[in-house]
Amino acid sequence: MECQAAVALIRLRLGASMQQFLPGNITLTCDVANAGSRPAEEVVQLYVHEVASEVVQPVRKLVAFRKVMIPSETTKTVAFEISTSALGHLDRALQPVSPRGALEAWIAPSAVAGTPVRFTIG
Repeated sequence: MECQAAVALIRLRLGASMQQFLPGNITLTCDVANAGSRPAEEVVQLYVHEVASEVVQPVRKLVAFRKVMIPSETTKTVAFEISTSALGHLDRALQPVSPRGALEAWIAPSAVAGTPVRFTIG
């Protein structure tokens, strides 16, 4: 059976023109296009990696996802608004720590896809 939907991530954008943020909320958006002749569903996933941390961090940590319906031959904008504290981790004493410094984010259909954008908190 031939697949009639061709879904692709077009671009990833941070919520501000600069890529340095104070602790608070960050908005990441992307455009997802369906070039096919039939409607398609896609699970759009947001992954984050804290570049420098006292505790080893996952290469890609899933922090949010959204299932979207994309009509045929259209583009849909998907936005994630996340709190910088939600990007944190536990330190060696098992206390919550909010991230500071460089982070990378991916919005992709899976953990192995996508191109990261780098931003800084602090």
